[in-house]
Amino acid sequence: MKLIARPGDPPQYLEEHLLEVSENIIRIIQAIPYRLRKKINSQIEWSRFIETMRLLGLVHDIAKGEISIQKALQNNKKPSISHAALSLPFFILAIRKKFRIEFYKDNIFAFAAFSLLSHHSVPHQSLEEHLVSQISVKVKGKQVNFDPQTFELVNKLLNKWNIQISKEEVFRELKYWVEAHTREIYEGKLSNFIKGDIDSRRIFVAIYNALVKADWTSAAKEKIEIKEIEDKLYQRGISIVEPSRSEVHSYIAYAQKCRDNILVEMPTGFGKTYIGTAYAFKTKRKKIIYTLPITTIIEDVYERLRKYLGDGNVKWYTSKYLTVKAAEKMDYDHMSYQDARYFNVPCVVTTLDQVLAALLNIDRYPLKEFPLYNSCLILDEPQLYSPFMLLLFSKLFLQYADLCNLIVMSATIPNFLKKNFNKIMLEPFKNKVQEFFGRYSRTYLNLDYFDASLLANSTLSKESKNVIKKHIKANERIAIVVNSVRRAQKIFEQIEYANKFLFHARYIFRDKRNKLAELKKFLEKGPGIVITTQLIEAGVNVSFDAMIREVAPLDSLIQSAGRVNRYKESNKPKPIYIFATETILPYRKHQIEITSNLLKNWQKSEHTETLYYEELMNYWSELNNWIIKDENEADKILRHRKQVSPFGVKLSEEEINFRGGYITISAVPQRYIDDVMQLLEKREKVKDIWEKRKLLAKVENYMVEVPFFGKATKFGQFKDYIEFVDKEKYPWLNMLTLKYDKVLGVMPEEDNII
Repeated sequence: MKLIARPGDPPQYLEEHLLEVSENIIRIIQAIPYRLRKKINSQIEWSRFIETMRLLGLVHDIAKGEISIQKALQNNKKPSISHAALSLPFFILAIRKKFRIEFYKDNIFAFAAFSLLSHHSVPHQSLEEHLVSQISVKVKGKQVNFDPQTFELVNKLLNKWNIQISKEEVFRELKYWVEAHTREIYEGKLSNFIKGDIDSRRIFVAIYNALVKADWTSAAKEKIEIKEIEDKLYQRGISIVEPSRSEVHSYIAYAQKCRDNILVEMPTGFGKTYIGTAYAFKTKRKKIIYTLPITTIIEDVYERLRKYLGDGNVKWYTSKYLTVKAAEKMDYDHMSYQDARYFNVPCVVTTLDQVLAALLNIDRYPLKEFPLYNSCLILDEPQLYSPFMLLLFSKLFLQYADLCNLIVMSATIPNFLKKNFNKIMLEPFKNKVQEFFGRYSRTYLNLDYFDASLLANSTLSKESKNVIKKHIKANERIAIVVNSVRRAQKIFEQIEYANKFLFHARYIFRDKRNKLAELKKFLEKGPGIVITTQLIEAGVNVSFDAMIREVAPLDSLIQSAGRVNRYKESNKPKPIYIFATETILPYRKHQIEITSNLLKNWQKSEHTETLYYEELMNYWSELNNWIIKDENEADKILRHRKQVSPFGVKLSEEEINFRGGYITISAVPQRYIDDVMQLLEKREKVKDIWEKRKLLAKVENYMVEVPFFGKATKFGQFKDYIEFVDKEKYPWLNMLTLKYDKVLGVMPEEDNII
């Protein structure tokens, strides 16, 4: 029976797989950008590098010819020993015989070998030790036995280079590798020869990325596709901007080539999405990575770009990708998921978290980091991230500025971010920013109720009632924006007006999924009241006639104001009524205090948005004194990254949180536990890993995120209402005993507990 690489009907034969991976690798490394090629060429001739990668593909899975591994594969079971570890000596021998060098002491060959060892896992620092401990007993006990076909196959594949490998040579290398770890022989440990400087890291990223993606593509029986921006898509992309809309649009439309990194600071509603996208295309980079802070905004921008650029050219990705697909009951395959997750597409809309995960060595980071090379990154609405997250990104990007471009866009770009990017970024419209803001007189801040509360003893205050009645009587659309979900729910229940809508994030994922679309439809019907949280602040293209807003950091207030009279439906400025807040979270105390002090001196007679911009500059200046702690924390993480690099960190993207603020936990409301348990029982009966993952995504659709230490009721925090369903069997599955309502979301009141 022929050796197989993977079971199936029909199975994938090992020879076919090794040849495909070898060819796929060569196609993938052709996408290595010129600057990185030069770095590789400084260490090894490009032709030798090509041959090394070809050999890597030909032998990376050759040890699947080991008898116990073949038996497991034939019976569709997981082998008890690593084929990657047993394939290593074949690669070492092939390189040594081809190039006649001392293998372990060469950086490039060491990277290729470590990529082979880790091509089915995170490339973490302890991997080599782990694999040696797994195979050492069997190697010493002579329990490793290769099918004779293994050597017939490897020598057939390597015959082109007149390379022959014998069984005795393979076992000699295996024994030396095991002994080197047992006896602490420095020269025999692969990881000792892996350098961690930035150039070495990039080379490792390129090699690992090529091998793993070549392997995946062959396993999926797909043809390799290098999905980058080509001429036809480039023409579509640069036509996305309308030159007649403003001098900025005109500048972008008629610019020949844009290679500078730019900061674009403009009022809300100015059309930054299309400005940034067109500029990104004009950098003539191979990919565009468009980052946004909130899933609902990501999907909105994705839909807009998809209409211009076409289905196959744009994908979106967040850690909730599979959950969304399950909610939509859409069919999707493993490769389309991998393409989205690892940015194998000309344009991807994602979060900054995903980019940081790659740059901070999280999980199989090279698969995400390599697409960043020769790309243009767009950082949209950065003010919605924590200062720590922005400081971390700005420091990291400086290490990659020679390989990619960056565009930062918002109406409220923090000063400390501008300062960090000062040396590598231009502000092409800096001298016109105040003029741009000055053209708009869409809104003004009304501070008559600055000391009043929206709620008085859990009922609407007299002041808030009067404002609401005034605008409802005028048949207007009004937004009430508060700082906590609980207050939004209470206000929603207090308002007697029939045409009302609640918009916040504390719903199970399935219900939260379509909230933005429902909000837009609600507003199209005419006058009404939307009660919401800061979720409305940025990237949500809706417009109200008036707004009531609890005091919040000034940048948040300005972003909220951008949802009022957004398209200048009225020639007269519309009001933003500022009320006092009873809760600081999710903000920090000093942010509220700085804003409150600035608002006390606000010139109520001025209605142009230039005043917003001027006061915002004062706000950022005051805030600078408070970000030292965030900067120190960012520097601490960067030092750790330098120590670890280029090895990966064994964390999944779901386990990391760069956002700061309070800790959240996912839980299933008690009313849906039976549905979830049925899905999990079904999942236990499924053998295919991909199908198991799909069923888990369906489970996640019943989950809601709640603040672990946040106040749930007057008697306790959310953590007091979270229980394990089955701690032994499902330690990750939490049940929320608070009542859940499809309109209100997680119910906050004590008497609603089931």
